[in-house]
Amino acid sequence: MGPSSGPGYHPGGRRQHQGALPQRYDRKKFLQDLGARDISQARSLLYSGSMKMEGRTQAAQHEGGVHDMLTFEKKPW
Repeated sequence: MGPSSGPGYHPGGRRQHQGALPQRYDRKKFLQDLGARDISQARSLLYSGSMKMEGRTQAAQHEGGVHDMLTFEKKPW
C-alpha cells in the first residue's frame, strides 16, 4: 500500500473533485441565490450593474473566515 491508499486516506471533499457547479440542483440553487431564473438573466443583471460579483482567492476566503454559509461562525477578535 502506498501513501495515497488505505483506510486512513481521504482524498478530499466531493466538491473538490467535481468542480464548482457539478449538478443541476447546485446550478439552480446558485442562480436562485443570485436572484436570477437562468444564466442569461444573471448575465443581464451583471451587465446592467444591478448585481456585482468579485473573485476571491482561497487565501482571502480563509482570511475572511467564511467558507460555506452552513458552517459560518463569527469569531470575536
